[in-house]
Amino acid sequence: MKSLRGLFVAGCCGLSFAGTATVAYSTEEYDRFLSALRGKQYYDAALDYLAAMQTSKLITEEQRQMITFEEARTFLDASRNERDGAAREKLLDGANTKFKEFAERNSAHPQAASAVTQLGAVLVERGRAKLEAGLNPANDANRAKLMDEARKFFSESEKVFGEAQKKFEEDLAKYPKFMAPNDPRVIERERVKGDLIQSHMFHAYGLYEKSRTYDQKIAAEAKLWEAALRQAADKYGEIYKNYRTLIAGLAARLKEGQCYQELKDTKRALGLFADLLGQPDNLTALRPYKASAMYLSLQCWTDDNEKLYELATIQGEEFLKGSSTGELSRPEWLAVRYFTALANKLRLSQLPPKPTVPAEITEKQKCFDSARQNSEIVASTPGEYQDAGRNLLKDLLGSADAADREPKSFVEAQNRGLDSMNLFSQAMVDAGKLTDPTEKAAKEKEAIEARLKANDYFYLALRLADANTS
Repeated sequence: MKSLRGLFVAGCCGLSFAGTATVAYSTEEYDRFLSALRGKQYYDAALDYLAAMQTSKLITEEQRQMITFEEARTFLDASRNERDGAAREKLLDGANTKFKEFAERNSAHPQAASAVTQLGAVLVERGRAKLEAGLNPANDANRAKLMDEARKFFSESEKVFGEAQKKFEEDLAKYPKFMAPNDPRVIERERVKGDLIQSHMFHAYGLYEKSRTYDQKIAAEAKLWEAALRQAADKYGEIYKNYRTLIAGLAARLKEGQCYQELKDTKRALGLFADLLGQPDNLTALRPYKASAMYLSLQCWTDDNEKLYELATIQGEEFLKGSSTGELSRPEWLAVRYFTALANKLRLSQLPPKPTVPAEITEKQKCFDSARQNSEIVASTPGEYQDAGRNLLKDLLGSADAADREPKSFVEAQNRGLDSMNLFSQAMVDAGKLTDPTEKAAKEKEAIEARLKANDYFYLALRLADANTS
């Protein structure tokens, strides 16, 4: 899913070095500004900035030597966020050319080997481009061809990563296992170790994406899908085994758990997610991975194989209560909130329709309140689960009479207003297509009524706003 993919790409690109002494670049303003531009997805501006720095006296010669590498990274990062197929291919071509150029012109540079690994990452992204095209219903007729092309890119990347890992392992073996902390070779060794970890992470990521080229619902592909997904799980398990004390290792554990979750082995997946949930809360860099482990665990607990709805409500609520205000707005926490709301709704279905026991009456009200409050927050926040949150809220309030009942909260009134604005927009589009004057006038009247209703709901939302409204 989208939130996880971004997290794991981050793990491949940078977090794999966490816990090591590797320092890839200096901490000059140049590096911080470049990172900020890419972080905001201002890729064109980042490339212009790099071009300007070619002749600038504000950077060191070492930084200038890395400009080609940084251009390649920018092209690769941009390709991951580009949805247009042709534009994406062009960006990947740029990344491929620049990484090759850097590796060939700077064969003795410490980052030359990393550039080769990044060439493997380019192949993975080319495979993903074909994969996503094959998953598009519009390309059903060419699905088999596109998936075959995707697999070829993934297989080619496996060879690149395998060769890179062999080289990094040989280089790592040249250093003594024990060195004094102030030994200058420590930094060199940790850089090689970081390169090795990064190549393993990219390799595992490619294997996972390759599994998606098979459709488990098609009898001829089901076994191939399972074998490919298990191969990815094994690779992630190997990374965790070797680097369990680093964030890269724990990120791999999370991804291993997701593989088993997709294989419908929810019990094994929950055991793997527990390895992350048991980590200390004071490790800030690990917190997004713990949140991901929590929402994946909530998915498992609410799966038909488990139906542990009560446990899910307890765990989800406790995790949210232990999170900071800043964390709660992040995608991983919104996912936790959505699946906590879903767990509460499902728990309601296990309770008697009209409970008479005091404890059940109390629990039913608590579940309803929690489901409503959490789904309202998700429904009002742009993100991957916003639409799902709105649908859950509507279902919770009752589809039969929800449209007629007066909204009772800011979020409910706001969402009703947004629904009306969507109706207004669609009615105007429909009116523009009509040629009969009577039909056109009727549709325009429908649009105006929807807009007026939207205004009423938005005014109501303002009246219902309280101290907790953000």
